[in-house]
Amino acid sequence: MTVPSVPPDASVPPIDPGPDPATALMLQPMSLGRLRLRNRVAVSAHVTNLATADRLASARHAAYYAERARGGAGLIVVESLAVHPTAGSSRLSMQAFDDGITAAMNQVAAAVQAEGAAAFAQLNHGGREHNPMTTRRELWSASDLTSRQRRERPHAMTVAEIDAVVDAFAAAADRLARSGLDGLEVNSGHGYLLHQFLSPLANRRTDEYGGSLAQRCRFPERVLAAVRAAVGPDFPLGVRLSGSEFLDGGIDPEMAAAIARRLVAAGNLDYVSVSWSTYETLDTVIPDMAYGQIPFTDLAGVIRRAVAPVPVMTAGRIGTPAAAEAVLARGDADLVAMTRAQIADPYLVRKVEQGRSQDIRWCIGCNQGCIGYTFLGGDLSCLQNPAAGDELHDAGEDPPPAATPRRVVVVGGGPAGMEAAWYAAACGHRVTLFEAGAQLGGLLAHAESLPSRADLAGVRSYRERMLRRYGVDVRCEIRAGVDDIQALEPDVVVIATGSRPEATSGMVRGSEWAFTAPAGELGRCVVVDGEGTMTALTVAEALAARGATEVTLVAAAGAPGNQIVGISLLPAQRRLRATGVRQLGLHELGEIGDGTVVLTDVLNGTSEVLAADHVVIPGARRSDTTLADALAGRVGQLLVAGDALAPRQAIEAIRDGRRVARWIR
Repeated sequence: MTVPSVPPDASVPPIDPGPDPATALMLQPMSLGRLRLRNRVAVSAHVTNLATADRLASARHAAYYAERARGGAGLIVVESLAVHPTAGSSRLSMQAFDDGITAAMNQVAAAVQAEGAAAFAQLNHGGREHNPMTTRRELWSASDLTSRQRRERPHAMTVAEIDAVVDAFAAAADRLARSGLDGLEVNSGHGYLLHQFLSPLANRRTDEYGGSLAQRCRFPERVLAAVRAAVGPDFPLGVRLSGSEFLDGGIDPEMAAAIARRLVAAGNLDYVSVSWSTYETLDTVIPDMAYGQIPFTDLAGVIRRAVAPVPVMTAGRIGTPAAAEAVLARGDADLVAMTRAQIADPYLVRKVEQGRSQDIRWCIGCNQGCIGYTFLGGDLSCLQNPAAGDELHDAGEDPPPAATPRRVVVVGGGPAGMEAAWYAAACGHRVTLFEAGAQLGGLLAHAESLPSRADLAGVRSYRERMLRRYGVDVRCEIRAGVDDIQALEPDVVVIATGSRPEATSGMVRGSEWAFTAPAGELGRCVVVDGEGTMTALTVAEALAARGATEVTLVAAAGAPGNQIVGISLLPAQRRLRATGVRQLGLHELGEIGDGTVVLTDVLNGTSEVLAADHVVIPGARRSDTTLADALAGRVGQLLVAGDALAPRQAIEAIRDGRRVARWIR
C-alpha cells in the first residue's frame, strides 16, 4: 500500500449543522476497561512544547488541557513523555524518567478531571526519529538503518539495552499511575522505537527480536506486559499503532491487524488507538487541508474488526461533527480523536450538545501553529484560535466583558481586522468595521479559490458569523478616511489596513494578481519565494491551475518552501510537480527586462536568462500605514494590527487582532 501520488482535492464543507444531540453517536458514553467516559470524543497525544525548564508538566499544560475538558471532550491523552534518557523529544516536552513528573502531572490530571474528562498520558521512546541534539546521545533503534528524516545512522540496540528500556517503560508507568491519571497509552506507532522493531523495513535483526512477525513483536509485547504489571490489572491501558506505513514491504493493514491482536493479548489492553504512517511517509501522518476530511480512517476499521470487542480510537483529520459521526456510523472506530478540531475550538463538543454546531470555529487543516510551530521548537498555536497555548491568560468560550464599553472603529476587513472587530464587540464594545473591498477576508480570500486551499474559507466564514452575532456594523466598499472615522466619534480606532506590494510596475505583480488576472493574460510566470512559506507555493499552484503557460518558482535561501514543516510541504510539492511547476532553489531574481528575467545561482554566480511575461513576488510587501499616520494624535486610543503593523502570515495577523481587542480600555 503506497501513498497516493496526489492527495484528493479538498472542498469547502458547508457549515456543519451537526447531528441531533439526542441521537449523536459522538455524544454517547462508553467504557475503557473499568473507566466510564462521558462521550466518544478524545483529544489524542500531540506536541505542545509547554513544559517547564526541567521538562516537567507545567501550569500551562494544566490550563491548556483543562480548557478542552471544559469544552466537553470525554478523554484527554496528554502528550508523549520520554521514558528513558535516550528517548529524545524536544527540550520543551516532558520526560517521565524524572521522579518529579509524579507531582507535576498531578496538577494536569486534577485540572482535567475537575472538568469532567478522563486524563491519560502517552509513554514513548523516539528511537531513531528523535532529535539527537536534545539528548546529545546516539540514536537507538532495532537495526542500524537510517531514517529518511534524520539521516543519522542509529545504534542497533543490544539485548541488555532492550531490557533497560523495558524497565524504563515500567518505571515511567508507575510514576504516572501514582500521579492521579486515569490511564496510560504506549506509543508503538508513527515510526518511533517500538514501531521500528515491528516494521520489517526498519528491523533487520537476526536474533530473537527480529525476523518473523512474532519475533518483531517481542520487544513491544514485553513493554506492554511490563507496563501492565507496573500499573495493575484494573488500570486502563492502551496502545497506539500505525494501521499502515504506506510503504512497499512495510506494515500493511493485514499485518497491522495481526500486530494489534498480539499486543492486545500481551498487555491485556483496554483499547487500541489507530493512526497511520511513519516519518518515511510524513505528509500522511497528520493530513492537512489538501486531504479533505477523514482520510484513511478505514484502516482503524480493519484493526477494530481484528481486536473486537476491545474498543478502537482513531485520529486523522476528523474536523467536524459530521465527520465524527461518519467514522462512528460506519464502524471504523468506537472513539474519535478530534485533536486539531479541539485546538481550534475547545468548546466543540459542548456546542454539539447544545445544538450549536454552526458556532464551531472549524480547524482548517493548515498545520501551521499546531504542527509547524511545534516542529520548529515553538509553543503550540493555532491560526483559527489565537488563545491556543495561552489559556492561562485567555480562556473560556466567551470573552470577558469590558469594564467600560467603548465606541470602536476598525479599518480593514482582513483576518486581523475581522478578529479585532468581533472580539471587541463580544466584550461589549460598539464596533464599526470598514472594508475597502466588496468582501471581507483580505489576501486569504484569494487563496480560497484553489481547491487544495479551499478550507481557508473557514477563517473568513467563522469571523463573518461572529461579526453578525455580536452586531458589528460592517461597511464594505468604503475606503475610510480620517473624516469618515471621526464622524463616528470613536474612543478607539484599530488600523488593520494590511500591506501593499512593494512594487507592481512593469512585469512585477503582487500575489493578488495571480488569482484575479484574466486567465488568458497569465502567460509565462516567475514566482519568487522570498520567505519560504506556503504563500509562494500557493501562488505558483494557482497560476498553474488557472492555465499559465509556464510557471517557475524561485528561492534564493534554499529550496522553495524551506520554512514549511514537511507534513505540509510534501503534499504541496506533489501538487506542484503534478501541475508542471519548475522549481529552482538557490537562485535569486536579477535584472527584469522586457519579456525576460535573469536568475542567478547564488553559489557560483552563473546566470540564466528566462523568458517571462510576469514576475510575481508575494513576499515583497510593505505595511500600509497611511491612515495610521494621519490619525496619530487625533483619536483617544489608536491601535495597529496585522500587516499594517508588519507584513507576516495570517496566524500572526489574527493573533494581533485578538491582542489589540483585549488592549481596548
